[in-house]
Amino acid sequence: MLFNIQALRAVAALLVVFVHIDRLAELAGFRSGTTAFGNTGVDLFFVISGFIMVVTVTERPQSPSQFFRHRVARIVPLYWLVTLAVFTLALVAPVLLQSTKANPAELLKSLAFIPYPRSDGQMHPLVFVGWTLNYEMMFYALFAVGMLFARKATGFAFTLGALVLAVIAGQIVRPAGGGCSNFTPARSYWNLAPAWCWASCLFRTGCRSRARPRSYWEAPASF
Repeated sequence: MLFNIQALRAVAALLVVFVHIDRLAELAGFRSGTTAFGNTGVDLFFVISGFIMVVTVTERPQSPSQFFRHRVARIVPLYWLVTLAVFTLALVAPVLLQSTKANPAELLKSLAFIPYPRSDGQMHPLVFVGWTLNYEMMFYALFAVGMLFARKATGFAFTLGALVLAVIAGQIVRPAGGGCSNFTPARSYWNLAPAWCWASCLFRTGCRSRARPRSYWEAPASF
């Protein structure tokens, strides 16, 4: 893995920290939203994720099912464990939590990475930060489906087309509620396309590996 990407991850994590200290900044006398620039850290994480997807399948050729299984194995066990712990806490000591309720239906949706509006109007699973994993699982699934196509250009066209349709759908539907809109911003979907192009071009020019990539995701660099 590129060492520069690890450094970029650190930058993204630092930016996200600023988002979570917004309240502290207000108490210190700063205006509300002063640390909002930290939201770009989430976008940066999505770009890095898209890059790593290309790196993974290019350096270690694998089938679509293998790719998806590996991604699931890295995310699901720990996420499910934390989700079940939060659900149990909401069940036995609800006073310790605010808007999080021990709702079995919401638990199942959270475990299945299905976005849903909570009673407080927020589009978040039981584990608040899990909304980013809902995006990631969708991206993994889309990437795996794109790998099914024999022709590189077809696979890339499919994935890019799916992202474009997602953006258009989000602009048309525009769900009400502050939290619900979190799952439809165009920028979150567009982050994947340049990331895939970036990684494909690096491999194409030999910046990362001497061997020519044998990935479905060379297509962006060919246009």
